[in-house]
Amino acid sequence: MHCPTFTPPSIEIRVEPPDDRVDTTKSLVQMRAAGKTRHPAPVVGVYVGAVQYGAQIDDTVRTIAAGRVCATPNYVTLKLTLDRIIFIPREFADDPCLKSLSQDHEAKHADADAKALDGARPTFEAAVRTAIDRGTRNVSKTSGDALSVLTAEIRTAANGALDEMEAARKRLDDAIDNPAELERLNTACGGRAARPPGDATISQ
Repeated sequence: MHCPTFTPPSIEIRVEPPDDRVDTTKSLVQMRAAGKTRHPAPVVGVYVGAVQYGAQIDDTVRTIAAGRVCATPNYVTLKLTLDRIIFIPREFADDPCLKSLSQDHEAKHADADAKALDGARPTFEAAVRTAIDRGTRNVSKTSGDALSVLTAEIRTAANGALDEMEAARKRLDDAIDNPAELERLNTACGGRAARPPGDATISQ
């Protein structure tokens, strides 16, 4: 049995300010070991970004008959936060030029992540709207069941939107790692990033 059609809830996609950190506790060797080959250039740092989300779902329900409950939220708010960490090799921490080179390059990837998330707002909104339609369609036996079904649908939709966003993140990352930027990483600071003391250049 399906629920009757109720007034659709308001939907808000709220992108919170990024949570940024800079970490200089990892060695260059650790970063190279953990990194995956993307392009021929010296490793100058690592950027790690993770999108966290939480949903605020109005818990309004309606009982349409005995033992028949429908979720009828008045609003749904999806909050998205981008946690950004820039890892600068500790070997670079005392070298102003290398430290600046590392932070500048990895900050470009961090900014691209924020741009991808902001650009994904319509995708998240459409996904949540579809999830609400699915999650409020069927009758449940209890209010808890009705809200659990709705929450699960919204969670699945948000995860799907995150997967779609990955393509945009990759496109923006690839645009940053263009030939001119890779040449800059190889030649800046007198080429020291490409020839760190006591270590051979590898691809990152």
